[in-house]
Amino acid sequence: LCPLYCADCMRRVRHGLQVSPTSAEGRFLRGGALLRRRQIGQAAVAYRDAVRLMPDEARYWNDLGVALLSLGSRDEARRAFTRAATLTANFPHPYYNLGILCRDEGGAEAAAEHFAMGLARDADQMSAHRYLARLYEELFGDPLRARQHYLAYLQLGGKD
Repeated sequence: LCPLYCADCMRRVRHGLQVSPTSAEGRFLRGGALLRRRQIGQAAVAYRDAVRLMPDEARYWNDLGVALLSLGSRDEARRAFTRAATLTANFPHPYYNLGILCRDEGGAEAAAEHFAMGLARDADQMSAHRYLARLYEELFGDPLRARQHYLAYLQLGGKD
């Protein structure tokens, strides 16, 4: 019997079948699967392996940082996010993650600076403003900044 998947899952399965599990990309994909299953320690190991095999890939460093942050290793996560940010000019995610770290440690102004750097690099401005609005609203309890980003999201054509 052939399993039934939604279109997105089928695309991931097909892509995964084309990637060697021992390659950097294979280890990165495994890390993502483990992270989604909340097997954080194992995800961090897989991401570390991916980074070791391909140290110039920003996505690997960023997701390693996510796993490390989930494990409570804030300093290591910061180093991973910072490394990811130095590797490519148009990758906003490490800046958003650094903003989350700064917000927890240095307040809204420190977070806003990183969020602005991420926003400047984000090709999808509408989704970026929606994401930042939700972060400010749900994670930080900052309705004024959330409102600014929701308004920008709506001005760019956001509907929900």
